[in-house]
Amino acid sequence: MKGFFRRFRDRQRRAAPAPPPRKRNSRAIQVMSPHTVDLPHPADRAREIRVPASINGVDLSSGRL
Repeated sequence: MKGFFRRFRDRQRRAAPAPPPRKRNSRAIQVMSPHTVDLPHPADRAREIRVPASINGVDLSSGRL
Protein backbone atom coordinates (compact mmCIF):
# COMPACT_ATOMS: atom_id res chain seq x y z
CA MET A 1 0.00 0.00 0.00
CA LYS A 2 2.89 2.33 0.74
CA GLY A 3 4.19 1.70 -2.77
CA PHE A 4 0.90 2.89 -4.24
CA PHE A 5 0.96 6.13 -2.29
CA ARG A 6 4.61 6.65 -3.14
CA ARG A 7 3.89 6.27 -6.87
CA PHE A 8 0.93 8.61 -6.59
CA ARG A 9 3.02 11.18 -4.70
CA ASP A 10 5.82 10.95 -7.27
CA ARG A 11 3.38 11.53 -10.11
CA GLN A 12 2.11 14.65 -8.44
CA ARG A 13 5.62 16.00 -8.01
CA ARG A 14 6.68 15.28 -11.61
CA ALA A 15 3.60 16.74 -13.23
CA ALA A 16 4.31 20.11 -14.79
CA PRO A 17 1.67 22.75 -14.28
CA ALA A 18 -0.53 23.27 -17.30
CA PRO A 19 0.08 26.54 -19.13
CA PRO A 20 -2.73 29.06 -18.80
CA PRO A 21 -5.09 29.17 -21.78
CA ARG A 22 -4.20 31.77 -24.38
CA LYS A 23 -6.54 34.66 -24.98
CA ARG A 24 -8.04 35.03 -28.43
CA ASN A 25 -7.44 38.17 -30.42
CA SER A 26 -11.01 38.32 -31.70
CA ARG A 27 -14.29 38.37 -29.86
CA ALA A 28 -16.61 35.41 -29.73
CA ILE A 29 -18.76 34.97 -32.83
CA GLN A 30 -22.45 35.65 -32.27
CA VAL A 31 -25.20 34.82 -34.75
CA MET A 32 -28.65 36.34 -34.52
CA SER A 33 -31.62 35.18 -36.54
CA PRO A 34 -34.86 37.14 -37.03
CA HIS A 35 -38.12 35.86 -35.57
CA THR A 36 -39.91 36.16 -38.91
CA VAL A 37 -38.59 36.12 -42.43
CA ASP A 38 -40.43 37.96 -45.21
CA LEU A 39 -39.80 36.35 -48.56
CA PRO A 40 -40.81 38.34 -51.64
CA HIS A 41 -43.16 36.52 -53.99
CA PRO A 42 -42.84 36.89 -57.74
CA ALA A 43 -45.23 39.57 -59.04
CA ASP A 44 -46.78 37.42 -61.77
CA ARG A 45 -47.71 34.63 -59.33
CA ALA A 46 -49.14 37.05 -56.74
CA ARG A 47 -51.53 38.68 -59.23
CA GLU A 48 -52.65 35.43 -60.80
CA ILE A 49 -56.18 34.29 -59.99
CA ARG A 50 -56.78 30.58 -60.14
CA VAL A 51 -60.28 29.38 -60.92
CA PRO A 52 -61.31 25.74 -60.62
CA ALA A 53 -62.80 24.11 -63.69
CA SER A 54 -66.39 23.00 -63.48
CA ILE A 55 -67.49 19.44 -64.09
CA ASN A 56 -69.46 20.22 -67.28
CA GLY A 57 -66.59 22.26 -68.83
CA VAL A 58 -68.10 25.76 -68.38
CA ASP A 59 -65.55 28.51 -67.69
CA LEU A 60 -66.08 29.82 -64.14
CA SER A 61 -63.69 32.79 -64.40
CA SER A 62 -66.50 35.25 -65.20
CA GLY A 63 -68.48 34.25 -62.11
CA ARG A 64 -71.57 33.32 -64.13
CA LEU A 65 -72.96 29.85 -64.63
